[in-house]
Amino acid sequence: MKKLQAFSKKHANNQATLFLAEKKGQILGRIAALYDEQHNSKEEGFFGFFESVEEPMVAEALLQKAAEELFGWGKKQMLGPISPSTNDRVGIITAGFDVLPHPSLNYNPPYYQKLLEQAGLTKSMELLSYLWTKDAAPPKHFSSLIMSAIKKHEVSLYYPAKYSPKKEAPGLLQLYNQSLNQNWGYVPLTLEEAEEILFSYKRSGIADFLFYLVIDGEFAGLVIIQPNLHRYLTEESTKVRVAVMGLKPKFRQRGLSSILILKTIDFLQSHNYATAEVSLIMANNDTVRGLLEKTLNYPILHRYQVYQCELPACGR
Repeated sequence: MKKLQAFSKKHANNQATLFLAEKKGQILGRIAALYDEQHNSKEEGFFGFFESVEEPMVAEALLQKAAEELFGWGKKQMLGPISPSTNDRVGIITAGFDVLPHPSLNYNPPYYQKLLEQAGLTKSMELLSYLWTKDAAPPKHFSSLIMSAIKKHEVSLYYPAKYSPKKEAPGLLQLYNQSLNQNWGYVPLTLEEAEEILFSYKRSGIADFLFYLVIDGEFAGLVIIQPNLHRYLTEESTKVRVAVMGLKPKFRQRGLSSILILKTIDFLQSHNYATAEVSLIMANNDTVRGLLEKTLNYPILHRYQVYQCELPACGR
């Protein structure tokens, strides 16, 4: 088992140690022990960037090394795979292998679930992705809700990535964190990350893929859409992902989420997308699941699972 130290300017708040499993010069697997100072629980550490051959002993050895490292850092629980934070790649895919997810999401062999569970890890959180299609028209009562909300407010959109990333970054930081800070595993966005997101959208010519919902002159929520920029797309590839859709607390429970959804659908249709992946949604978020599954009739496309174990034993 080789131990490698990792440092990344992009993830300056992260502490990381990487491990490789090898036998006779052949790499059999990898794992990272990770800690993000921005994570809301100081007793939790992550394992991430997990890859393994279909061999339980290899997976168990990797997980045990990560657990030992995190315990040495004073952590009491290990969650994962999270690579490197909950703002990045989270969980392993456990259902929906026939459709490739967006490149920003994990895709792994089906046997990973068995490896992790055989190693003694238990389920922490299930996450879901949904399929939007251009033929999925909102039901009449939902359209009526939208019209009622629009009549009560002055509604517009704002595209921060069209302007200076440095000047717009504090606004994105505030709106993102206020809209998402009640989510499971929440890690606040940093100012550097906000500026990097805006810069990447502006540089890539997709500034309109990130927009704010403006209600009566105030930034109320945001939508972040990620196109699949991979040059070799197939029919099975996800072309676009609705990655973030959130409202600030004061704008919730007022029918305004329907406007946010409408504006997102308008965007997808205006850009001639036939399908989109809406993800990731916590399985215990009954409100959003009810809206997507019962009101809008979006089918589940993929299921992801995040695992946990108590330290230092972690399955022993």
